[in-house]
Order: sequence, then structure tokens, then C-alpha cells
Amino acid sequence: MLAELVEHVRSEPGNVQFDAWLEDETRTFFVYEVYDGDRAFEAHIGADYVGAFNARLGSLIEEPRSILTRLHPLPGTA
Repeated sequence: MLAELVEHVRSEPGNVQFDAWLEDETRTFFVYEVYDGDRAFEAHIGADYVGAFNARLGSLIEEPRSILTRLHPLPGTA
């Protein structure tokens, strides 16, 4: 399911990077994604296939919820 999402997202205009990782011991998935701006990220969130993925994901998450952490470049490093 996640591998299919990776293919879709990587083809989105404005997507710079979308990588999915699995930590074997805890079976924790981690997704690192970069967009060329807020507009591209909002378009990603609004995509039909992202909504369908999130709807299917809800019953599979073992934690209370998925966690979204927004990162910004450290000033003077980008």
C-alpha cells in the first residue's frame, strides 16, 4: 500500500523527495517528504489517492495516531 503511494507522490508536480522507510524491530514506518513549497504540499494533501490511503491507513495504525512533524531548514544552511 505504501509502495503504491510512493509512486504516485513522486510524480506530483512540486514533490522534491518522498521516501518510505521501515524500522524492522518495531515495524515502524517513517516517511520523509519534501515539497517545493506550501502550495505543493497542500495539493499533495488534497489528492484523491492520498485521502484513500489515509482512510485505509486508519485501521492499520497501532499507535493512537500517525504523527506528522513539519521541518524547516535551519537558517543559513539551505
